[in-house]
Amino acid sequence: MDDPEILDSIERIVVAGVAMTNASLGRSRPNLELTLQQWRVMVVLGDSADGRPVGEISRLIAVTRPATGRQLRRLEQRGLITLETDAHDRRVTRARLTGAGISARASILADRRASIESALHDQVVDDNVAAQLDRVASALESAGRSPCRPRGELIPTSLVGIGQSR
Repeated sequence: MDDPEILDSIERIVVAGVAMTNASLGRSRPNLELTLQQWRVMVVLGDSADGRPVGEISRLIAVTRPATGRQLRRLEQRGLITLETDAHDRRVTRARLTGAGISARASILADRRASIESALHDQVVDDNVAAQLDRVASALESAGRSPCRPRGELIPTSLVGIGQSR
């Protein structure tokens, strides 16, 4: 896509989505004081019932393993995740959401969804536009799940799918 007006509109949607996510973090569970990066970890973990290895989390959120480890320890201290040795490979540490983590994640997602619905309550979108939006959303989701550039440079975390609900 090379239409600057459309790209500007999509950029505005992405920025608004991050702002709405940040507002939901503070509104829904203010006592947790979650950062956007910690939220991204919770989103990634919530996508897998079995949890994920630390290295995979690091790759998906596009930060170093040491930085991922720090985020995981902070979330563990808050009771939102557990860290455990992988049952099949004792060299691997897996993280998974606790019941409190699952509940917090669901609450934040519901709050953000309500904010989106409220903001768009009087907007009418025809089927053609809805299909186009779905294709754009799929492309952005795919880009957010592919955090490494060909030369191995990390995409800045501000550009990685922060707050994805899927």
